[in-house]
Amino acid sequence: MKPRSFTLFILLLSLLSTPLGAQRKKRTRGARRMPAPVVRLGSGEIFARILQHEDSRWIGTDNFLMEQTRSRNASIKMRAMLALGRIGDPQGLPWLFDRLADSSPSLRARALFAIGQIIDLSNLEHEGHELRPEWLSPIVKRLSDSDPTVRARAVEALGKSADKTHADRIIALIVKDPNMAVVTRGLMALDRMGDPSHIDRVLSLKSHSSPEVRWRLAAVIDRLRNANAALELKSLLRDGDPQVRAQGARAYGRAGNAAVSALVPLLKDPHLKVRIEAARGLGLTHSITAVPPLLGIIRQHSASIADEEEHVVTAATESWGNLRPVTGMEIISKLAKQHRPAAAAAVVALAKARKGDETFPDEIEIDTDPFWLQRSKIQALGENGSRAALQKLLSLATQADPTSRLLLPWCLDAMVQMGRAIHPEAFWRHLSDEDPTLRAHAIQALTALRRPREPQPWTQEAAESVMRSYFAYQSEKVIDPRLAAAEFMSTLDAPTAVAALERIARDSDRNVRLKARNLLQSRFEGAASGIAGLVNTGRNHSFYVNALNTVKRYAGARFLTDRGNWTIRFFGSDAPLTVYNFIVLAQNGFFNNLTFARVVPDIVIQGGDPRNDTRGGPGYAIRSEVNERPFLRGTVGMALSGKDSGGSQFFICLSPQPQLEGGYTAFAEVYDGTSVVDRILLGDHIRKVELLSQISSRAETVEGRMKPKKTSVAKNP
Repeated sequence: MKPRSFTLFILLLSLLSTPLGAQRKKRTRGARRMPAPVVRLGSGEIFARILQHEDSRWIGTDNFLMEQTRSRNASIKMRAMLALGRIGDPQGLPWLFDRLADSSPSLRARALFAIGQIIDLSNLEHEGHELRPEWLSPIVKRLSDSDPTVRARAVEALGKSADKTHADRIIALIVKDPNMAVVTRGLMALDRMGDPSHIDRVLSLKSHSSPEVRWRLAAVIDRLRNANAALELKSLLRDGDPQVRAQGARAYGRAGNAAVSALVPLLKDPHLKVRIEAARGLGLTHSITAVPPLLGIIRQHSASIADEEEHVVTAATESWGNLRPVTGMEIISKLAKQHRPAAAAAVVALAKARKGDETFPDEIEIDTDPFWLQRSKIQALGENGSRAALQKLLSLATQADPTSRLLLPWCLDAMVQMGRAIHPEAFWRHLSDEDPTLRAHAIQALTALRRPREPQPWTQEAAESVMRSYFAYQSEKVIDPRLAAAEFMSTLDAPTAVAALERIARDSDRNVRLKARNLLQSRFEGAASGIAGLVNTGRNHSFYVNALNTVKRYAGARFLTDRGNWTIRFFGSDAPLTVYNFIVLAQNGFFNNLTFARVVPDIVIQGGDPRNDTRGGPGYAIRSEVNERPFLRGTVGMALSGKDSGGSQFFICLSPQPQLEGGYTAFAEVYDGTSVVDRILLGDHIRKVELLSQISSRAETVEGRMKPKKTSVAKNP
């Protein structure tokens, strides 16, 4: 062992020696078995106990969930299977495979959905498992099921596994199956398998009678970046359905220079989404001939505007920046100096076009800008990448006023993006800061500077600082810094990294334990002893009963914003804890006066962050409740930074986003005021969120039954 490594190894052992006894004792208490199920539970209590198992991410040793998958009550059976899928433990697969023989098609379909969640590649990687071929055989048999919904879920499950073994069977179903659900799920399966060559075999679907099949085909070609397949989509640009034209325009941009002349006319399409995606598609062509029409759109709306046309200008400006042209600088510079949402895109686009220009940072003034524009200017300095830009970022990082402190994580990210030699002290000095977001980004910056397992003179001091920070804040609920610490320590030499990761693998949070154990196994072939265990939620059975009862009392919520109002309807039975969390936050006025800190034209708007920069939350995380709800226009979902990392941030889809299904929690939908959502611009405020009471059992489907109700303040979950 090298002397430097040995010194750090001894330091880590000394840090670990004192608290371990207490930690082991605490861990033993947290790992106790859950109470045995109460005899003769009512259906409401059964649902609460299923939810308790699910929230703990633990199947248990009491066979409770297995018994519920065999319940005579179909609703309980369905709910138990969904819980197994959300827990994600492969030990639940035999119980679900048994249900594939059920006489009810809806039960077979639910079993396949749950199986798909467990064998999803991202879940297996998160849980530290590898796909076993024998798990796929029962799914493949259901590809010939008599019920189309079952066939669709079987195709979907195979796609989530990302295993290409059965690609031919899936393609045959896509081409021949008469059911649209089977075809669309099959397309998403090809997308998840990630092989661009497969899509060439289903191009005949561009003439399918269903508009949904046509736009989904275009979406998959776009995501797979298949230029040859994109060339075959020209007919979609003349399609009578605006969603098909919009998605076709974006995908057709992948065809390159040949696509420009066909996309330009769509910049004047009567539908907003088509104009946005045409501008975006022109940026994907990587052709300089796309620059004049893009500048034409920007010049046409050179005056500040406050309506949805700003989305088109933003998309056109981003595309101009991606092309990095030498023409149009004056137009983009003028736009960048305005306090309008498109200016955020303009300043970043200008930085890309002027990469390395040492005079660019002198033009960046931040003090008087709205916060959302300040963030973009920080990002622009990173894109510019000059020495002068680095000096400006270092200067900004030393300021102590509240606004500048919120910008610090953005400064650190921008410095790393430059790829320049930066002394790591600029990062590790933030490791004792009270702000967990700043600490997480500081550790991530150190990781980006590290060349894994190569000696660097600052490595030992940085590692000591990271572990001191880990121990100092190991009890806080925000886990991002501890996840980042595990990743950084894994870049060190084996003895040091293994010692640190074995300690982190005993963290109080399950996701942190999983992270450390997966790193031990994947990078050091370490034996991460035992399993990650359950989530110690600190909640008893009565909490879940109360949560379910609370959710039943509310049908949805009304958003009052700068642009107008809209109403959402909760999916209480599909995502009860997510809805409950939203209700509690709304009761406490958490969302009032927050901004929409992220707006991606024709894709999503995102809000609910108290930092107003997409990097904050309520100070805790909730478990994901992935369900069978599709992500359509108006669907409300939870924003995530990883599995089970939701909190307060939510997004609303501006167009269908099928790639989010199976990975994100859909917990509500906009059913009144969707046109207002379309008008939301970057930086717009949520003035207030009002909860709407559930007047009757029909309230979820009858708009007039939903009325505001004053509520008492509840305790944060």
